[in-house]
Amino acid sequence: MRAALKNAAALLVFLALLAAWGLVFGCPIKRLTGLPCPGCGLTRGCLALLRLDFADALRWHPLAFAVPPLCAMFVLKDTRAGGRFWGSAPLLAGLIALILAVYAARMALMFPGAPPMNFYGGAVFVRPAHKLLLH
Repeated sequence: MRAALKNAAALLVFLALLAAWGLVFGCPIKRLTGLPCPGCGLTRGCLALLRLDFADALRWHPLAFAVPPLCAMFVLKDTRAGGRFWGSAPLLAGLIALILAVYAARMALMFPGAPPMNFYGGAVFVRPAHKLLLH
């Protein structure tokens, strides 16, 4: 039980820092490249889940619904009930495949115009390239 409490505290701190970063600064990959990352919209999707706004959560990121069970698995990973799942290679491979499949679908259906999958023209690497190509 102590391990689960320690994991829960660590998870809450991590999620709070991640949400604060995302809400204040935005996606660092998008800010650098102009392209959305596979997780773009996940913070806003999870915040919509907390408000029980399921349609908005789905719109922002379909994998927002996977975050609560994954968080529960992390909290319970050092207990008898959760230890067998967290470190499994098939779970990790499945998650990576799912993330990439959802990213590809979102890029095909939403990029470059629909937030959060929109292109950011003010990105660090986009501005110099734009100047080189147009001047």
